[in-house]
Amino acid sequence: MHGFHSSKSYLQEFLFLLLNCFFIVLLLQDHALGCSSGCQQSSRSRVQCRDLGLTYIPKNCPKSSTLLYLSGNNISYISSNDLRGLYKLSVLYLDNNGLVYIHPKAFADLKKLNFLYLNHNRIEHLDSGIFEDLLDLHYLYLQHNQIAFLPKRLFIDLVALRYLLLQKNLITVLGSGSFFGMTNLHTLNLASNRITRISSSALSQLENLKYLHLEGNNLIQIPSNAFGGLKNLKRLVLSSNPIEIIHPFAFKGLENLEYLFLENAKVKAIDKNGFAYLSNLKQLMLGHNKLHSISSNPFSPLRQLRYLQLDKNNLISIEDDTFKGLAASLKTLSLANNSLTSLHPKVLQPLVSLNYLHLSYNPWDCNCQLFALRTWLTISSLMVTIRCSNPPKLHGKSLAYVSLREFENCVTVAPVVKPALDLETLDVHRNKIVREMSRLEVATVEMNSMDLESIFTKTSESIKNVQRFTNEKYISVEQVHYATMLPLLIPVQRIPVNLTTYVEDGFTSPAATSVSLKPLKVCEQHLAKLNQVFDILLVFFILACVVVLVLIFKVFQLKQKLNTGELAGENILEYYSVYQSAQYSVTDPVQPSHVNPQFQGHTASPPADPIRTLKQAEAENQAQVILFEHSVL
Repeated sequence: MHGFHSSKSYLQEFLFLLLNCFFIVLLLQDHALGCSSGCQQSSRSRVQCRDLGLTYIPKNCPKSSTLLYLSGNNISYISSNDLRGLYKLSVLYLDNNGLVYIHPKAFADLKKLNFLYLNHNRIEHLDSGIFEDLLDLHYLYLQHNQIAFLPKRLFIDLVALRYLLLQKNLITVLGSGSFFGMTNLHTLNLASNRITRISSSALSQLENLKYLHLEGNNLIQIPSNAFGGLKNLKRLVLSSNPIEIIHPFAFKGLENLEYLFLENAKVKAIDKNGFAYLSNLKQLMLGHNKLHSISSNPFSPLRQLRYLQLDKNNLISIEDDTFKGLAASLKTLSLANNSLTSLHPKVLQPLVSLNYLHLSYNPWDCNCQLFALRTWLTISSLMVTIRCSNPPKLHGKSLAYVSLREFENCVTVAPVVKPALDLETLDVHRNKIVREMSRLEVATVEMNSMDLESIFTKTSESIKNVQRFTNEKYISVEQVHYATMLPLLIPVQRIPVNLTTYVEDGFTSPAATSVSLKPLKVCEQHLAKLNQVFDILLVFFILACVVVLVLIFKVFQLKQKLNTGELAGENILEYYSVYQSAQYSVTDPVQPSHVNPQFQGHTASPPADPIRTLKQAEAENQAQVILFEHSVL
């Protein structure tokens, strides 16, 4: 028995020792599989080494790691062995480390890498072949570095890459073959570099590119030859480049482009064919430039354009047919913050699909030239705010509230001619005057189109002819002015010329002779009638409002009274009782009945009804009444 117990104790000690060894092996294995230097392993596939001040990549990280965070450290150099064995790594963060150099074979084992973050470092140069084994890489972040040159065929092995971000570097030239082989690239960002030239073949391989950012560079002209192969490009950003001139066919080859940004590009002129081939363009941004005027119909190729931004330029004038080609498509037009003082409705009339028009912050001169625009906006469905800058008395006033009387230097459609002061020589020119006056007629004018300038020109010429035929000293013409505020049709009329009877010896009497041209007062009379009708309607409207307010007040008072009665009656308990019709004495007071002593102590006998004591037989004191008792408890 003793030997049996001793052997049992030895066996227990052996098992205990074996168990301890097993735990030690597990601890050593965990230490071997885990990263050193304080890295945290949230799972066997995620390793967190962010912001630890590391100067090197930790050794012995799990081979099964798929995500490795090394952001925010002080790693300046990556050797060929630092990332060895991480065959399953999918995401690698090396941003914000102060990286200067990466060995060409540093990523040799990262064949399954999809995301590589190398942004916000101090990388100056990338060797050819550095991305040779990254066949599955989809996203490459290289922004905010100091890269000045891209070697030829640097990205040739990145056949699966879709996003390449290179903004905020020091690149000056995009040479031939810089992006060779990147047939699946979707987005290329080269903004905020120092690019002055793009080779004609630099982008030729990017047949599937959708978004190209070139803003913030030093391009002095649009590199049209470089865009020839970008058949599927949707968005092109060229803002903040000193382009100045959009030359003919600058965007040749970009038939599928939908968004073009040319803001703050110092553009001074646009060639008539500058936007040729952009048949699918939907949005054009030309704000913050130096345009003083726009040539005739430069947007005609843009048949699908919906949004046109021309704000914050120096536009002084716009030709009538500038937007003629955008009639069916344009939805939004911005002309705010320019130097426009007037704008003819003909500029906007073709834009039948326009929904939003921005004209604010221009030095509008509210004179007769702007009156035509006011009338067009009145009948238009557009909501536009225009505030006058001149004349000073109208400064800050909305154009919609400027009346006809406040417009200055306007002319009427018909002239007013005064009688001649001396008619002795009128005989010589009488026939000429008649011929001239017969041609002076006012054609049918549709004020909706507001084509007043041609009418005024024709009228002025005829008046000048009259003055010339009368030696400019016998017939004087009053100053003419606009006399219409609302759109109307003026019928064709011949202005009559009334002369006295002509006799062989001359005119019968100078005092009796007169020449009068009856002025057209249709506009003024029509306006006066409209004003009277408006005043009458306004009075009726005010009276109706007063009546409605009085009725509302009365209803409110009645409602308050009803509410007060309901509130007062909520705490009152009322008691009602009715007595049958009978002969009662109404003079004798009600005497309380006394309980007969013989009924005291007997609860079954009810007390006598006090009303019954009022019944009497005397006829003189009898009356037939119905008693109604009301008690409030």
